Amino acid sequence: MNNCDYEEIKTNEGKEAENNKLWRKPLFRQVLVCSAIWINFFYAGLSLGAPTVFIPQIRQNEESFGSINTEMATWLTSILGFGSALWIPVLSVSSQALGRRIPYIVICVLCLIASILLYYSKTVIHILVSELIASTSFSAQIILLILIFSEYTSPQYRGVFLTLKSATFSWGVWVSNAIGTYFYWKNIALLEIICSLYTIIVAFIIPESPLWLAYKGKFEECEISHRWLKGTDEGAEEELKELINFYKENNNANNENVCKMDDVKYFIMNIKSKEIYKPILLSLLLQLLYHCTGKLMCSVYVLDIVREICNSESMAYMAMLILDGITVIGMYLGCALAKILKRKTLFITSTFVGIIFLFLVSAYLYAVKYSIVSENKFVTLGLLMMYSLGISSGALILLLTIIGEMLPLKFRNTCSCIVGINDTLLLGICLKFSPYVFDMLGLPAAFLLCAVLTSICLYLVGLYIPETKDKTLQEIASTICGKDDVKLEGINYNFTKNNEKLIE
Repeated sequence: MNNCDYEEIKTNEGKEAENNKLWRKPLFRQVLVCSAIWINFFYAGLSLGAPTVFIPQIRQNEESFGSINTEMATWLTSILGFGSALWIPVLSVSSQALGRRIPYIVICVLCLIASILLYYSKTVIHILVSELIASTSFSAQIILLILIFSEYTSPQYRGVFLTLKSATFSWGVWVSNAIGTYFYWKNIALLEIICSLYTIIVAFIIPESPLWLAYKGKFEECEISHRWLKGTDEGAEEELKELINFYKENNNANNENVCKMDDVKYFIMNIKSKEIYKPILLSLLLQLLYHCTGKLMCSVYVLDIVREICNSESMAYMAMLILDGITVIGMYLGCALAKILKRKTLFITSTFVGIIFLFLVSAYLYAVKYSIVSENKFVTLGLLMMYSLGISSGALILLLTIIGEMLPLKFRNTCSCIVGINDTLLLGICLKFSPYVFDMLGLPAAFLLCAVLTSICLYLVGLYIPETKDKTLQEIASTICGKDDVKLEGINYNFTKNNEKLIE
């Protein structure tokens, strides 16, 4: 009898172990996919942070690379933005036509080429070309990487994966600046090479996106890919069934409308519809607000800003690393607050805090300029830290989330392309012309200008941006357009639970 009892317990343990294996393997595979995406964001941060430290090092040793004047320095920092604007349409089209895997492999290979070119560069032009090629990593963040995140991961893990991703880009900037502070700048390129090799290996291991395969009608391949990524448990099989049924219905009964979803010509015909232009304009407003805060401008030109205020080289490098750390902390803080507060509340409150400290920084710098108070490096650093914490805990982490929720389902790919190009162009323009603004206006007036412009944008955000947390895409679209039935000429918006789940 004891043997019977013993055998029964052993059988249960065997079942439990088998169940553990069933969920562990898909989880490991999803972590593998997401680790490569995290590395891609980290790589983009390394690329953005590199000019901050390699420009001063090259200027100290001009014999090897030649001199870098202000014009060339601004191109080295801004080329990532302008280059990304060129890559976004290419990625947008290729990710629809070729799937997610092939464009991702190409992006990873291009990043490796850019890193090798940067490591072996002999002239400033070599560096400029490598930065132009590396700009693919920025365009991939906007178009491709978010698709892979959402399509390759299970709903129960997706939130954790996205939270871990949130500050990875800022970690890249921080590490890049730390390497350039204590070591020779080409070590940044060496780290980029290692990161690129890892992403290439993962890119060849992972399958094609099951959602894209279903979209193309390749349902057998979709089943294989989906089960490789998410396993064969009851929840995964139900998700797979819904995915295949959704696209079978569209391919058979509604093929013409599905083809029109992202057709550029049809998009132009409907551009005057509120369902199209209002979400785009609101997305552009959010992007304009973020760039008006000057957060990226301060991150890239922090050495020049702090050096001019404190007249201390060592203080400039210390402030740079501290502010990078505050940005990372602020993003994790924002992730925690986002689970408690509504998105719009957190966005407006944190940005308002940032605006207050922008005004305070400007007032303090004016007081120092006119000898009302003496300059204190700890006051300067404290004000910049609070400003950075305010912006990074709200606007920085919520920008893409809110934009992604506002864009219409129909023409989503085309709208994402437009919004992405605008964002990268704003990035390039801000980084290109910031030094000239500093020289022309002076730092006190520049911070004041940022505070005023951000205040205007925040007022408009409070008026027109809807709350998106815990709302369906249909509810968000109805709020934006001011009507219950959202439709376009020739296409009715028939939102379903499956539809929203697949596009999130």
